[in-house]
Amino acid sequence: MKKRIIFLALFVLLLVGCTENEGEITYESAAENKYEAVIKRGSNYRIVETDEPFVLCYEILNNSGEVVRSGTGWRMPSFSNISEDVLEISIGAGTGTQMVQFYSAKNDILSEVFDTPIAITDELIGLLRRSDNDTINLIVRDIFDTEIYYNEFLLEDFSSVANPIDALIQVEYLGNGRVEVTYLSEQDFVEITTILVL
Repeated sequence: MKKRIIFLALFVLLLVGCTENEGEITYESAAENKYEAVIKRGSNYRIVETDEPFVLCYEILNNSGEVVRSGTGWRMPSFSNISEDVLEISIGAGTGTQMVQFYSAKNDILSEVFDTPIAITDELIGLLRRSDNDTINLIVRDIFDTEIYYNEFLLEDFSSVANPIDALIQVEYLGNGRVEVTYLSEQDFVEITTILVL
């Protein structure tokens, strides 16, 4: 009787499937005999190897363990926590360019997708944008809601380069609402440092 109960419990586990630990092989369906192996896990994400060759699956999880976003492919995003609460999901989109989305586990919300954002604080990002008159502005905004914070700052004499991020040397939050920005200016590529007040 005891052997029969253990066998039944194992059979149910195989039918239902459950991916818990990194490296664990689990079965989605006993009939299909598919497996998934968690190859990387973080606070609100996991990367799973499937039985399809060269295809991985990633899942963004809320604090209850429910999937809020998923995707598959041969190339996975990179994941990093920019704070205890906010996960950065990033994928390269060419030389020096990243497509980035953020997930707040605390508020269970995904941000829009940003083109090569600059981390300023765990709540604010910067975006370089060319204006209609061909000047470069640094947009500083709240990651999830422009109603909370949004401002544009002109970076005077910003060097003309194909990808503006290449002329940006450093952005550093100094505290007390001040951001130090160092960039290349004019045709001679001279470094300029300016302090912006948010």
